Amino acid sequence: MTLEELLIQIEFGVSLNREDFSRRTFEDAEFTEAKFADCNFTRSRFMRCRFNESVLASCDFSGAAFLECVFEESEFLIGKGEHAQFHGCSFKSTYFMKTNLANARFHEIGIDEGAFMCCDLTDASFRGAMLERASFAESTIDRIDLEGASLFRGVISGADLRQANLTGTSFHQILMTDANLSNKDLSGQRFRECALVNAQVENVNFQGCDLTQTSFVNSNVTRSDFRDTEFRFAMLAGSDISGARFEKANMNNAVLANATVKAANFTGTQLNMAVFDSADCQAVMFEKAKLDFADFSNADCSAANFAAAQFSMTKLHATDLSGALLSGVTGSTVPTLEPRLIAQAYRPDQVRLEGEM
Repeated sequence: MTLEELLIQIEFGVSLNREDFSRRTFEDAEFTEAKFADCNFTRSRFMRCRFNESVLASCDFSGAAFLECVFEESEFLIGKGEHAQFHGCSFKSTYFMKTNLANARFHEIGIDEGAFMCCDLTDASFRGAMLERASFAESTIDRIDLEGASLFRGVISGADLRQANLTGTSFHQILMTDANLSNKDLSGQRFRECALVNAQVENVNFQGCDLTQTSFVNSNVTRSDFRDTEFRFAMLAGSDISGARFEKANMNNAVLANATVKAANFTGTQLNMAVFDSADCQAVMFEKAKLDFADFSNADCSAANFAAAQFSMTKLHATDLSGALLSGVTGSTVPTLEPRLIAQAYRPDQVRLEGEM
């Protein structure tokens, strides 16, 4: 079948089934509303082609090369694409679903809304890619290569990134759920306005990173290194950050309510207006930290070191300071408020006040 015959069939809405296009070369072709099913595209080449509202279902494009192609509102469904190359391609509202893309190359591509859903991306490479509103949902991405890639407003779920190449990768407004980044070196990288939920982030090196407004919610962040980071408006509520290092980080307006902060180090850290409400801060180092308007209400700060820390209207309501070191502390604090303490202790399920029914 010639290219002209192929395009005529597509123009008349004919679905192409079980056609063999292996090792064919297509140049400057435009496929609009094309429907390919069970077709063989192995080792074929597409150069500067356009796919508009097209579907490739159960097709085999293993080893195929897509060079500077454009995909808009198209879908790859339940196909095979091992070792396929998508070099310099543009994707808009394009989706890969249940497709084997192991060892595929997506170098220097651009995605404006798209998804890899339940795909196998083992050893796949996205070097230098611009991925905006791209989702990696329940896909296998072991040893994925994202070197120099930029991810913006995307979602990564259930991913093991421990062996991924994240050198120079930029993450901005990325939601990661149930991800594993343990033991990664991400020092000096951009990880801004991201949210990691139920994530394993143990012993990660974030030193010198831009983590502004990034959240680690209900995550394991133990022994990670956040020294010298820009971490304003951090959200660490409910997470375990025991043994983590935050020396000289900017954590103004951070929220660590209900977090486990045991033996963490905040020496010289800016924590103005930070919230440690009900946090476990046992044996934490706050030496020379700036704690203006910080809130330690109901926190356990036993054996913590506040030596030479700076306070200003710092709330210490019902704070456990037994064994804490407070030598050289400057500034003012707001002590325990008795009416608030009584209100906290009041349990309507156990006690009735006068006049209550």
